[in-house]
Amino acid sequence: MPEVGIKPAGVPHLYEVNYPSQGQYGYLVKLTRHRKKIYKVFNFNKYGSSAECRAAAEGHARQVDLEFPCLSRRERSELRRSHFKEGTVGVRRVQRRINGRLIPYWQASWSPEPGRVARKIFSVEKHGDETARTLALAAREAALGALDDILPRQNLPVPVPAPVAPEPVPVEEFFGFNLDVSLL
Repeated sequence: MPEVGIKPAGVPHLYEVNYPSQGQYGYLVKLTRHRKKIYKVFNFNKYGSSAECRAAAEGHARQVDLEFPCLSRRERSELRRSHFKEGTVGVRRVQRRINGRLIPYWQASWSPEPGRVARKIFSVEKHGDETARTLALAAREAALGALDDILPRQNLPVPVPAPVAPEPVPVEEFFGFNLDVSLL
């Protein structure tokens, strides 16, 4: 008897569904893109076979992936989060206590790769408030400019051509000398 619940089906955004008490057997396509939740169930009883059901669900998953592509790293870094109040995303004014004295500075931050945050700070005492802020904005913009070259992650696998078998190598070439097959 198959397990009850939802489990990944080996294709991004596609899950196998098995809830006998609710009469749901089939596949589920679900994902969230651009703050929009996409959720559609494909039940076996609406298709001739489980293979047809899976094909329809996979087709829908691919269609949704094309309609709502992943954000690029730059687009993701410029999203305004719900906790963000005002100002420019990724640039803020902070103070650090050093030897009992508060040192103000402007900080630019960005994510050059997943799981990593880079920061650059500009002292208000050294540059002045407006200049330090302008330098922080310029540093963030320069760093985000480098992210423009990075393509967004593609979720659905691209079909890979079948591997080509290597051509057979003659026995003489393989061993490096002539082999008399009649002796074998």
